[in-house]
Amino acid sequence: IADSVECSNDVEMYCGSTLTSRDNLAVLTCLNNRQDDDLSDECHHYLWTYKLNITKNPKFDSIARQTCKSALQTHTDCDNAEPGSGKLVSCLLEYKDIIKAHSCVNFLNKIAGIVFSDYRLICNFMEDCHKDIMENHCGRVDSSARGDADMPHSQGQVVECLEEKLGENKLKPECLQQIKRLGELSADDYNLDRNLYLNCRDDRERLCPDVLHGDGRVYKCLFNHKFDEGMSTTCRDALTVRQKLVAKDYKSSYQIQTQCKSEISNNFCFVSHNSNDHSDLVGSSGILLCLENARSNPGNGGKISAVCNNALDDFRAMLMSDYNLSPEITHNCATEIQANCSGTVEKEGATIHCLMSHLREESEVTSCEKALLDLLKETDVAGKYKMDVALATDCNGVIQSVCSKYADGDPMVLSCLMENLYSAQMEVACQDRLLELQYFISRDFNSDPSFHKACKAESKVLCNHDFAAGAGNGQSENIDADAMPLSLVISCLYRHIQLPGEEGSILSAGCTREVHRMLKQRALDFNLNPDLEHTCRTALGQYCSNEMPEPGMELVCLQDNLENITETNIECANMITDLTVMESKDSDLENVLISACEPMLQQHCKDFLDSGDEGEIMECLIRNKDQMDNALCAAGVNHFQLIEMKDYHFSPKFMKACKDDVRLHCSDKKTKADVVKCLSEDVRNAVLQKRQSRISKKCQGQLTVENLQLHEKIDFLPGLHKACQADYRTLCSNVEPGKAMVIECLRNNKDKVSHECRKELFEVEEEESLDPKIDFSLMRTCKSDIKEFCFTHLEDGRPHEILDCLIHNKKKLQSQCRNLIKSREADILSDVDLDPDLKESCSKDIKDFCGKESQQAKLDHERGEDPHGVIYACLKKVHTSADHKNKLSPSCNNHITFVVREEEQDYRLDPRLMLACVNEIRKHCDTEHEDIVECLKRNVFPIKTSICMQEVARLLLEGRSDIMADPVLHEACAIDLEEHCDQIPEGDGRKIQCLTRILSKHKTQLSQGCREELQVRQSMWAHAAKKNIDGFAELSMMVLASEQSSYLLSMLTLLVVAILILGTMCGRCTKRVARDRKTR
Repeated sequence: IADSVECSNDVEMYCGSTLTSRDNLAVLTCLNNRQDDDLSDECHHYLWTYKLNITKNPKFDSIARQTCKSALQTHTDCDNAEPGSGKLVSCLLEYKDIIKAHSCVNFLNKIAGIVFSDYRLICNFMEDCHKDIMENHCGRVDSSARGDADMPHSQGQVVECLEEKLGENKLKPECLQQIKRLGELSADDYNLDRNLYLNCRDDRERLCPDVLHGDGRVYKCLFNHKFDEGMSTTCRDALTVRQKLVAKDYKSSYQIQTQCKSEISNNFCFVSHNSNDHSDLVGSSGILLCLENARSNPGNGGKISAVCNNALDDFRAMLMSDYNLSPEITHNCATEIQANCSGTVEKEGATIHCLMSHLREESEVTSCEKALLDLLKETDVAGKYKMDVALATDCNGVIQSVCSKYADGDPMVLSCLMENLYSAQMEVACQDRLLELQYFISRDFNSDPSFHKACKAESKVLCNHDFAAGAGNGQSENIDADAMPLSLVISCLYRHIQLPGEEGSILSAGCTREVHRMLKQRALDFNLNPDLEHTCRTALGQYCSNEMPEPGMELVCLQDNLENITETNIECANMITDLTVMESKDSDLENVLISACEPMLQQHCKDFLDSGDEGEIMECLIRNKDQMDNALCAAGVNHFQLIEMKDYHFSPKFMKACKDDVRLHCSDKKTKADVVKCLSEDVRNAVLQKRQSRISKKCQGQLTVENLQLHEKIDFLPGLHKACQADYRTLCSNVEPGKAMVIECLRNNKDKVSHECRKELFEVEEEESLDPKIDFSLMRTCKSDIKEFCFTHLEDGRPHEILDCLIHNKKKLQSQCRNLIKSREADILSDVDLDPDLKESCSKDIKDFCGKESQQAKLDHERGEDPHGVIYACLKKVHTSADHKNKLSPSCNNHITFVVREEEQDYRLDPRLMLACVNEIRKHCDTEHEDIVECLKRNVFPIKTSICMQEVARLLLEGRSDIMADPVLHEACAIDLEEHCDQIPEGDGRKIQCLTRILSKHKTQLSQGCREELQVRQSMWAHAAKKNIDGFAELSMMVLASEQSSYLLSMLTLLVVAILILGTMCGRCTKRVARDRKTR
């Protein structure tokens, strides 16, 4: 060849410096490595003629038979080839990989370069593919213009064209088989793929310089660099053609063909073909699915070796990187790609993710979506995230940041990324890729290999009945678990998980973990729950379209509108209810909690996290939400509490404690607030009636917790929230919601709120008065004081006495708690119904002396008005009365005595005084520095308003009845009392009478301070008595208190005697007159 006229110049030009031998095979190898256009037409023709003569020369067949004698004995079909037909070598080449004779293999390797350099030299190729070449316009030159002998060996472009048409299913079976054979025979050495070799020579030298050819190594290296910026377009296109061939026929991949040979055979992967398979070809996708099924069910076949797995992973990554390699994607998604992804660089799977993003917005399942699901199954991305090159690239930084504890390629990396979907470390690009991928994984049981492997057996046993019922047939025994809808399987398995404190779980630990993982991932985004998305898409648009929720917050919006959705879309409402029940049992399933509360859980609730009791975890978060730095977490907890209000089933711990009680006593209630109120009323009535409550002790304990939570925020009390909306906007709009601050604001303005709001507010106050443990402000503000002074009341089961205990220790309390206790005490003294202790101590007295006032208070409640201490005023009047026939019972008298003394210390505890004397207080008293009660007493003479005068007179008379109720006088006369009146019992004004008697007879025995103060008080009492005399009893009391009481009594006695004498004398005179008349 080197000396021929036709090729000598070409050999000298292209091979002169590289040839070490002028051997024809060496020259052929050199010239075959040139581009077709490099060689002259004459040399093209000479080479082709030379190679054709070699392959059809009987001597060539003789050499082949001698070199490959043992191979021909094994492969007898090749031995029957007719001499000179050129079929002998072609036949042996098909068995090259399994021929053991080294001399034969070396011979075939050398001759392969000759055979594969021109498709017309391959046995039957021209005959089988001629029509396809013509019909698909794959010929380089017009064969009618030039005979076959004159056509240059342009087989590279011809084969490339036919391979492209193979991907479009346009080849006849005979030619398809020839293309397949070409791919298989060139699988191990890219030099034998002429199109790829010629188009990628420079790229190979630049990107894979140290990679030896053979065993498919150069292919693999070039595939890995396909999307490098340095890769030429012509080489990238040639690689795509080769990859399409591999997708059609697994034998075109040297790695899959050789490294998975035993696995393919042992698992019978030829028996059934996948949709990617054509004719007698077995597509690599079919092999992937077959071996993946074998891996998931190791009992049905052999294990998959590591080397085979590596080969399959290379192909998976290849499929995910370039959509063109999947015929199903190119065929079924052509419209979507053109409309939505045209212009998208196909680098690292960008088009695949573009399709994912677009298909998430489609309302109906399309053929493109099905094709995409098949691709994800084939590539096993859920188990091997690195197969998705786009995701692995965009999430690399996040993986290094939050998932570094997992080994590179660990299947748990994807779960770790999902757990951090809304964390601060998450990057936007990574978040998008995750949601795009997870949207499709969440739609099929088989798409998540970890879940499938862990739960397939149990889902078949436990969930067949559910699936059969849903399908409308009774045959459940033969249903394959893989055919069940994923959502049905998850919800079915979740029902069989053992919850904390319950028994009866039959799920394995592995399946339990996977169910929790799946549910947790679905909770992160509305679109990751396909059933919810499909069923509630209309509801989401109807109720959440004005302010479209942020990604991940769609379920929150649906939960907030559950009542409205129930009326319009019961199927969606039921699904929201089921999901909410599951969320309530497992805080991990609550989206906002997942995304925001992890640091808070670790900080405040680590002990409960370790125990796994979800009910305790939620209660811990609720208890500590006011201490959280994270506003999002607090908002998540508030949302959870609001959702719980909609249905008591949403509160698992409450359900567990009170389920039987609800069924027996409150079965007609649904909302949690109504159920808690119903049960609490029974407990309250039992306390008031001194009987055993019908509610179980376990439920009573949980009721206290629930009521405390309800009273923390006005939103949690539906009745109060509805009735007080306008009042809140008017009076408390500047108050921060939460911590019971809005409720406290309304209580402080109860005289200004509407009647409807006042009625609801009274119910809240009454509940808290009966059980101070549910008074959120009290328990939060006075927590340390309760622990210090009143803890025994809790230990002894007397929580209703906590408030009374705090009132008695008021001076010792911390300032914030003390101020709140003053406010609570003022509420109590304004309304006797808020003082259960007084109602118990004075029940008979109220009935005997204050019937009219009691009716008035009842009417006030019905009208939503404040009684303003009307019953207390009645009892205090009886208490200070001098009428010994109408006395309070000892227990009531003691209680009222304490009340009077308390009011003397703080005028704000006396509601009637505050209302009556508001102008006088402003006129005469310094509210910041002065004792207001004493100020009013000192100004009793200038007070002109009759109603205020009556209240001040009452104060003076109360002090006259009990010196302890007059702290100024008591302090001035403390020594005198001890010296002169120590033996005199308290009450009924006896101490005062003792002092006034001494003052009238022996006033020098009293200290000057006591004498002066007592004289001032006597003038006040006299003035007050004139304004407040109520019958003879009050008059008697006034006389006895006077400093001239002896003189007045003496004169009164003389007056009475005189009247009697005068009456007698007058009587006798009238009788004498009558007798005289009778005589006459």
